[in-house]
Amino acid sequence: MLEGFGDKSAARALAQSCDVALIKGINKTVSLGEARAFLREHGPLMLKAIAATGTLSTYEPPSGPGLRVDGYGYAGYTVSPSFDSLLAKLVAHGSDYPTTLRRLYRALCEFRLTGGT
Repeated sequence: MLEGFGDKSAARALAQSCDVALIKGINKTVSLGEARAFLREHGPLMLKAIAATGTLSTYEPPSGPGLRVDGYGYAGYTVSPSFDSLLAKLVAHGSDYPTTLRRLYRALCEFRLTGGT
């Protein structure tokens, strides 16, 4: 997607022009609960997962109106270290911004993904 913006600087400038808050990235693992808390406090977020391998104990993506999950996984699925470990991308949309945020928050609360390393 950054190809459409040119580079990270151009993407940052676009975000600022749309009044999207910019928060410096962090280099630590955060839990889904921490992501939910951030969403409540700051609004939309983008999560970038670190590479992980191992076997999934739980993979239960959310569903419902205004939600799309692009992903692949199931309980017992073994994530290969040979490929990108992105398991799912969650997209929410709604008729307005508050509706979209509520859907995204609900979806993050409902998404159950455990296992791996």
